[in-house]
Amino acid sequence: MVLVVAHVESSFQSFNLENFAKICLSSCQIRRLRERAYLRSSQLLSRLRRDIMATIPLIYQAFFLYIEPISTIVGAYYAWFQPQYYLDLTHPASAPGIFGVPLGTEVALRQLANLYLAFTLNEALVLRATSDLRVWKTLLFGLLVADFGHLYSCFPLGLSYYYDFQNWNAIAWGNIAFVYCGATLRTCFLLGFGLGAGKKVKAKGQKATKSLSTSVQSSSPASASGNPATPKKRGRKSKS
Repeated sequence: MVLVVAHVESSFQSFNLENFAKICLSSCQIRRLRERAYLRSSQLLSRLRRDIMATIPLIYQAFFLYIEPISTIVGAYYAWFQPQYYLDLTHPASAPGIFGVPLGTEVALRQLANLYLAFTLNEALVLRATSDLRVWKTLLFGLLVADFGHLYSCFPLGLSYYYDFQNWNAIAWGNIAFVYCGATLRTCFLLGFGLGAGKKVKAKGQKATKSLSTSVQSSSPASASGNPATPKKRGRKSKS
């Protein structure tokens, strides 16, 4: 009994009213600190995204975000709405002529147009939605594989079709020359040409992560209360 009384007495003596007041901050104050930390983190991420996009050369942004998507949409339009003209330009000797486009061929061309549309949306929207270079490289690698597949699909037209630019028509320039350009730019991007600021971007990312972690910690109740020190218990020796 004497030990219990001594323990209660020592607890009251070690009680610090100031620390207790700091710990009992209102939930409204803590919420305000968290909102402030979230705002700081959002601003930091936005600034980091702008910095990363600034490291991507303009030629990459112009081609991948504007030139290629628009050009692909043009190809999709002709494949869907002008199938006869599309076939005439692809290979006049095998075009259906006055008999019209066979139904199966028209369906295949519409499916091709749909793939062109998917290509456009993936490139134009996904690359705009992120500044992560890993996402850019992953998507562009997939499109590079598609470039080689597209070139190989023209192989039945003959080997000279790949280099005889003097005899190219509008669709040949799109099928060959434009794909050469896109594949070259994608290869350069994947190899890191023009992305010399990659190390600086990585350092900024690490700094941003550290700052976010600090912001989150500063918004915790323990930080809000000033990290009060836990009072040490001072026990008394009692005589039983």
